[in-house]
Amino acid sequence: MHIGLSNKFSIYNSKRKITSLHSNETEELRRALSIANSPDLHRKDTPLPQLYSPAAKKPMFQRVPRSSVLQPLIKEDDKANDKDIIKQLQESPEQKLEDQIQKPLVGSQSARSYFQHYKVLNKVKQQNEYHKINESIQTQMLKQAESSDALPCKLGMVKMNGNESQVTINNHHYGDKYIKMLSEGLRQNQGVKEFFLSNNRIKQNGAVSILSQIGKQAIVLDLSKNEIGQLGVDCLCQQLQLRENKIEILSLEDNKLGDKFVIKILKCLLSTTNKVKSLNISKNYLTNEVADTLKDTILQLDLLEELYLHWNQIKGSGGQKIFEALIENKTMVVFDGSWNCFGIIEKSNCTQKICEFLIGNKIMLHCDLSANQFTLQDCKLIATSLKQNRTIYGFHFNGNWGVIDPRGFLIIDENSQQKPLGETPRIKGLDQITTLRYESVCWICQGWQEQMFEWTPEGECDPLFLHMDFEDYKQVYIPKKLDNLYKASINGAFRTDVISIYYY
Repeated sequence: MHIGLSNKFSIYNSKRKITSLHSNETEELRRALSIANSPDLHRKDTPLPQLYSPAAKKPMFQRVPRSSVLQPLIKEDDKANDKDIIKQLQESPEQKLEDQIQKPLVGSQSARSYFQHYKVLNKVKQQNEYHKINESIQTQMLKQAESSDALPCKLGMVKMNGNESQVTINNHHYGDKYIKMLSEGLRQNQGVKEFFLSNNRIKQNGAVSILSQIGKQAIVLDLSKNEIGQLGVDCLCQQLQLRENKIEILSLEDNKLGDKFVIKILKCLLSTTNKVKSLNISKNYLTNEVADTLKDTILQLDLLEELYLHWNQIKGSGGQKIFEALIENKTMVVFDGSWNCFGIIEKSNCTQKICEFLIGNKIMLHCDLSANQFTLQDCKLIATSLKQNRTIYGFHFNGNWGVIDPRGFLIIDENSQQKPLGETPRIKGLDQITTLRYESVCWICQGWQEQMFEWTPEGECDPLFLHMDFEDYKQVYIPKKLDNLYKASINGAFRTDVISIYYY
């Protein structure tokens, strides 16, 4: 039993003695202690005695509930402050974490926010791991850069202007390390549909990394001037066979693939339902071995509109099979067969098939047969056939006999072969690619337009002629219509300040 004692009394029979300030209280306390030391006090059924307290004074000991002793004292001011704090917390918005904040990929602030994100990357990784947050595009790219010891480049994903659905990093020479970094950024960005990755030193591993990531979302894929190799071709074929494949424009120019890998890609296109409209396999060391598969591709791909075979080694026998397919094709509008060897006969009749194609085809709009080693006699046959064609608006024949005049005809001068060529203008679909004036004219590449000329005469003025500078001021006859108006529709590179009209 523990009893609290005051310093105002002395203990009986104790060696220690505390002097009381009031002698009259000493007797009372001694009596209380003698009662506490009584043997009856140790029995369980004996109630605890009540200590005597003078009536005039408050009791020295008082029972207090234990729970009330443990509770802290709370003032009214503290309660009011707590209520205010709780109210402010309820009203204030929850602070978002870094990867929960939507950061722009395009615009004036995109690059700044990207590099600021890089400065707090460690903090972001800790937040994502603790709160189980999905990583943003910026975080995925920067983590890959950090693990690869690469600089935090923007890689066409973060840019000042442009379209978020397009990644353009042509001629940057990034290499596989940065292409893998780009692949990580595309995991969370499924909105990119067009990929222009030309001339980036992409090897086999980089090709596998990017192709496995974009196979289901890409519509335009330009991998020209790289070296994707066998692994890249295998991965590309896997993506082309997917049901979700959406590729419409595919460029594999200058990948040095050879016949074997190109045939594999063409057979993959033939064995699947695909949407390819434009196929560029230029500069891939193709020979006559690819001709049979190319012929089947032209005949069976109903959506194929553009085919580019520039700068290969296809000779006359292979060219004959290609033009046999083009004669029957009903969808091809652009064909580039320049810088091959169609003129090397090899017991074939390639020139005859080209002539049949020019006479019978009503679909083709743009055709390039430059530098194919045609003989003078071959060029004359092609020129005669071209006169009967009314649909081709752009015909290229550089590096062979003859030039294309402003009216689209092939004019051959037997006394002078065309000058040796360096780099010639490349056709690009139906787009205008230059404003320069060349000896050979292409209405499409040079942006020529059709204009209707009308002349209301004041009196009799028949015949009426137009003289244009781009035709060296040769006269163009304008016929008279039934309503006494002179009308003529003429294609040309028109400038209103140099058109002169003469009548006599």
